[in-house]
Amino acid sequence: DPRGVASSQPVVCLDDAQVDQLYALDPTPDNLADEQEIESEAQAFAQACAAQAGALLAHMDSQSVARDMDILRAALNQPLLNYLGFSYGTYLGALYANEFAPRVGRTVLDGGIDPYLSNSELALGQAEGFELAFDQYVDYCIEQGNCPLGNSRVEARARLSQFLAALDQQPLVASNGRELTEGLALYGVIFPLYFPEQGWPLLTDGLRDALAGDPDEL
Repeated sequence: DPRGVASSQPVVCLDDAQVDQLYALDPTPDNLADEQEIESEAQAFAQACAAQAGALLAHMDSQSVARDMDILRAALNQPLLNYLGFSYGTYLGALYANEFAPRVGRTVLDGGIDPYLSNSELALGQAEGFELAFDQYVDYCIEQGNCPLGNSRVEARARLSQFLAALDQQPLVASNGRELTEGLALYGVIFPLYFPEQGWPLLTDGLRDALAGDPDEL
């Protein structure tokens, strides 16, 4: 577990209800009030992290995690670090290679992140990746038959966009009282895209139910 998570003295900034509220925010702000709400919640999140973690927060940086990786290598008495990194893990692998070049063993960085990109450029690249994955999911969904999003990529994009826009105006209430907002629905669509075998069938079920008015699965 990298520092700050799970068993490595986790930094817990918010409780479950507050995390739910953060993810439920409108991902497509329509006006200044929406933008101010996002900014306010982001500031509250940062302040909560600072309050909960104290001095530890200053040591939650990627460089420190890369050095932790070398401590693990040494603890295992390995002369070289063999490493497989995905997503953010590619950045950690690159940092490690930069600082500990003589100790780099067999290394695979899958989907490398350019450390010189701005946050906006990173977000755009991630969005393009999600779009590609969504199109592949739609092809699968259509192939399976009775796809709740329609019979083409164009139809699927339009139907999902209309569904998210409707949630922006009126969230659906789940059986446990939670609301499926546009923001939570977006995460509900994005997360299963990472796991084709397990996630795609669940996404189809969740979308079929939600489009019929039952948001529980999504």
